[in-house]
Amino acid sequence: MTALQNERMSSAEKWGMHQFTLAVGKKAWKNGIAAIKLGTNTVIPAALEADLFVIGKFAETIDATSAAALVNVDLGQEILIEWLVNSGTSAVAATDLGSVCWIQDDQTVAIAPNGGSVAGRVWGVDSIKGVAVQRLGSGTNGSGLQLEQALTAFSSNNTNAPITPGIYDIPTTGAASTVTLSASAAEGTLQYFVADGTKNGHTVTYRDATGTVALTTALTASKRHMVVASFLNGLWYANAYVSP
Repeated sequence: MTALQNERMSSAEKWGMHQFTLAVGKKAWKNGIAAIKLGTNTVIPAALEADLFVIGKFAETIDATSAAALVNVDLGQEILIEWLVNSGTSAVAATDLGSVCWIQDDQTVAIAPNGGSVAGRVWGVDSIKGVAVQRLGSGTNGSGLQLEQALTAFSSNNTNAPITPGIYDIPTTGAASTVTLSASAAEGTLQYFVADGTKNGHTVTYRDATGTVALTTALTASKRHMVVASFLNGLWYANAYVSP
């Protein structure tokens, strides 16, 4: 789509309650925590998984054990979304539900940044109406910092970080290892990583999954370290400090 040449009708909507697809094999209980399963265009009951985006509470009990089903979710607050035109060259897909999309022009959004700026969070994709986009406040990821559990154990000397903000404890390493930061994080996400030198006798390097770029040097073995990582404009940035 090209940039506007004339005035455009407003397509803003306010959502306090909205209907989503409950993933097959799941059962939603009324007032249970509802979360988008990123990359799937579905919601599931919140669970110990790294790729969830919590959106509210289920407003009804729905059984999708045998087949996916529609379920109403109470978002807990009224959000303002705008239906914008979907890019013809970098289209936002239904499976991008919960992800960040990017400005292509003054009425069009895309899934790839291509050097552009953040448009907002994707709440729906429709072949007629376009992309339902919620604008994000400057520098916000929509949730506060939370204390998290330890990362999953290293596999082949690598562990993949979750997409959610929080403080993460580095597990014991078996060799020189890497922590790979998610390419699907929301804009403005802040993550903190701490490692206890008494249980980490090997070096750890932090890297961005986007192009698998190293963000830190190999942090010294048997030392305490802390890394602060932020996700901005589709890229991770990290700052590290290692104890004396």
